[in-house]
Amino acid sequence: MKLIILALCSVIIGATTFVYRHFSHSPSICLLPEGYTGEVYIVFDQPNGAEEEYDGNSRVYRIPTTGVLFTRFSPENYTHEQQYYFASSSGNKQRIISISSGDFNEPWSYIRNAHEPSRNSVAIIDGGGVWSVMSANNNYEYQHAFVGTYNQFITCKGLSMADIDRIKKNFSLQTLAKHQ
Repeated sequence: MKLIILALCSVIIGATTFVYRHFSHSPSICLLPEGYTGEVYIVFDQPNGAEEEYDGNSRVYRIPTTGVLFTRFSPENYTHEQQYYFASSSGNKQRIISISSGDFNEPWSYIRNAHEPSRNSVAIIDGGGVWSVMSANNNYEYQHAFVGTYNQFITCKGLSMADIDRIKKNFSLQTLAKHQ
């Protein structure tokens, strides 16, 4: 009997936790500079990173013109639900659609997509997953995406971890200068 009560309590607690997490979660909002194209990195757990910002229950990530945001936020679940916007200096937002590079038909595609998106429309491509990597100087947990057309995406060389180290060093120097 005790085992049944323990199992029932476990199920109730698990279900309550799932329902709370599922319904209290709001997708994160990524604000990109108007007209920005290129790589987007959100680098998590950075003590000198951008302050945590919320819009209601949604995290807000303000991506700088470098395309690399260092944030104090820890990585989160549900990154596939993020919403991306171009944000103008006046505060206007324009939604950017999210697509996968797998949506495009290539010679090596096993299954052809009858509804292939335009290769010339601006979109967020392959946004989502959180990755971990070690560079020569740092360990990073980051999220990566690309904003631009698919034709730009397939020719993009991307950033190396050395590039991100360099951007972080410049970011740290700018942060230091603000506080002096």
